[in-house]
Amino acid sequence: MSRCKLPCNCKVEPNNLDKDVFALVETQDGTILHTALVYSVLLERNVRIAHLQTSNEKEKTGYKLYFCTDIEMDAARILHYYRSCFQIEFLYRDAKQHTRLNDCQARSENKLYFQFNAALSANIIAKAMHWISIPGEQRKAFSMNDIKTMNHTALLLERFFTMFGLTHT
Repeated sequence: MSRCKLPCNCKVEPNNLDKDVFALVETQDGTILHTALVYSVLLERNVRIAHLQTSNEKEKTGYKLYFCTDIEMDAARILHYYRSCFQIEFLYRDAKQHTRLNDCQARSENKLYFQFNAALSANIIAKAMHWISIPGEQRKAFSMNDIKTMNHTALLLERFFTMFGLTHT
């Protein structure tokens, strides 16, 4: 755990926040955060902590701690950066697994550039096509595997209908 660089020299307990040390912050989307400037023993420096209380469908509450070494950054921005970072990681993961990001054997810079753009663009287009028909408040997590399975199943069914001479009704 981290120790505060404050006169109290307290230890941060994520399940039981000290209201004297942590300030309450509300983001633009209504998320409630607690933030404090604490000293990280491991990093040997001050860090800004953003504490987010979470709950799931089974009414279990938990927490997530985000930190930043830029102590001037506000908690809402720290949370925004972490959420953006995870979205970028999912984009690359899906591009590697489903749109052949790692399969290019070219060595020239232009060909590699084209391959990377094609793989990442295919992923973004699939995501846009999936979400364009769903209202914003009903959108859930995007999975490239679900899109790939849905399109493969549609192609397979179309092939069956064509081969057996069946109508779609």
